[in-house]
Amino acid sequence: MKSCINKLTKHSPGGRMLTKVLALMVGVLFGSAVSANELKDISVSSLSGERVQVVFELSSPLEGDPNSFTIGDPARVSVDFVGTANKLDKKSLDVGVGVAQKITTAEAGGRTRAVIYLAEQVPYTIVTKDNKVALILGTTDSAKPAATESVAKAPAEVKTGTSVSMQERKAKKIKGPHVEYLDFRRGESGEGRVIISLSDATIPVDVRSEAGQVVVDFTGTRVPAELIKRLDVMDFGTPVKTVDTGMRDGNARIVISPSTEFYEQLAYQSDKLLTIELRPLTKDEKEEIERENAVFTGDRLTLNFQNIEVRAVLQLIADFTGMNVVVSDSVNGSLTLRLQNVPWD
Repeated sequence: MKSCINKLTKHSPGGRMLTKVLALMVGVLFGSAVSANELKDISVSSLSGERVQVVFELSSPLEGDPNSFTIGDPARVSVDFVGTANKLDKKSLDVGVGVAQKITTAEAGGRTRAVIYLAEQVPYTIVTKDNKVALILGTTDSAKPAATESVAKAPAEVKTGTSVSMQERKAKKIKGPHVEYLDFRRGESGEGRVIISLSDATIPVDVRSEAGQVVVDFTGTRVPAELIKRLDVMDFGTPVKTVDTGMRDGNARIVISPSTEFYEQLAYQSDKLLTIELRPLTKDEKEEIERENAVFTGDRLTLNFQNIEVRAVLQLIADFTGMNVVVSDSVNGSLTLRLQNVPWD
């Protein structure tokens, strides 16, 4: 059983020499801004052992292995092709092969992302060979050789993962305090959780908000080279946009960039696992913050009255601002008012 997203082919009609020269000049001037690679085709097929193989065909071999990550709820696997343009006719395809339900592709910032929607969480394997990348769903270590036959007889590299977490990449063992791996998960209520595994539970941790970002510093701690990179988790629909891992002044640092200003930040640690959580605010919580942050710019006035009618106060404000005020007959009663140098609005 096989489903395909057909590749996009463009045919340029013949034209005058001037048109060709202009096209050549534009290509020379702006060629560097165009993605060097292209995603041309995606095919899906079933394999033995209830496995599914998704093959991505590119116009040329990748410079490096594609990044991949998963989310458990809803179950999805995403594959990022950096420096690759999306040349597919269809950007969404209903698959219905094994656990694979649908595939969507999108291009942004010189990168194409393919998202495979799954019926349930399953392990997966990525095999890269020449200009083809195979994502094999339901693969176990013992099944790797058989699963690569339609891609290449001798795959260049195999990477395994599971859809329980977004990216559980264990680092090579290094001496001294260090970050072991980084994981991102989406909670049931849309919260984004950055989970950091530390080599020692006693590593000093400093979590703070700085310039609209959440900065986490680990004193006297190192980050393995393979973990120093940016994770783009915007597609998960949480308040977290990106997670940057690196070193700063000899210490490990993780910077979490939010996708919105409306979130609640939580940090908690259990043994060697540190979790930084950004929870989206409810509608009522957002409105409360907007009220607290409201800026009043009206001219300031001072009023000091005891037992004055409400209608009279409204008339005073109308006279002060020069605005027209319409008061219905149902407005009545009196109040005591004392305002010192307060914006009228």
